[in-house]
Amino acid sequence: RVVAVGGDGTLNEVANGLALSGTALAVVPSGTGNDWVRTVGIPRDVARAWRVATQGKVVETDLAEVEGHGYCLNVLGAGFDAEVARRIAHSGRVLSALGPTPRYIASVLGTSASYRRSKLTVGMDWRPCIDIPDTLLLAVGVAQYYGSGMRVLPAAVIDDGLLDVVWGSGVRAHQLPGLLARVFRGTHVSHKKVTLTRCRTITVES
Repeated sequence: RVVAVGGDGTLNEVANGLALSGTALAVVPSGTGNDWVRTVGIPRDVARAWRVATQGKVVETDLAEVEGHGYCLNVLGAGFDAEVARRIAHSGRVLSALGPTPRYIASVLGTSASYRRSKLTVGMDWRPCIDIPDTLLLAVGVAQYYGSGMRVLPAAVIDDGLLDVVWGSGVRAHQLPGLLARVFRGTHVSHKKVTLTRCRTITVES
């Protein structure tokens, strides 16, 4: 087996290198978010994670194939969350030195002030395409967490052969902080402005 030591970005790169090869992939989390390991229950402690990596049982997981871009084993995002991720990746030295949580909060605040929502057209499996106006975000994945602990797809199962999909639209600015707080607990899916569904294939146009 191959052991990836790093965060979700490192894990994604290694997973794409090993995809469909039959080689087992283990991970010792040492990155910023370490979100995939939250879903599967790998310890954050390095010594315990190493024991799992070298002695743990091998299980299968789904991979989402992204046309033209390889595979994803966690969560894909479009909209507000993707802009937050872009800001985090390009944050300066001072903000980066403060750690992941302050950097995330600063990126959320900056995005909130400037984000321009758009209409998405989404097609899933055999269903007719739907237009989602005033889209805040759309997330698709096979695991539950992203954004350093945000449980955006709380019902996702890594080996059920399905993609979990969630989107929010028509969320007003004053509702955004409360909704984001609920995402960390996974309770946002009961919000009236949030839709959760499952599919095997999805197309998204903006």
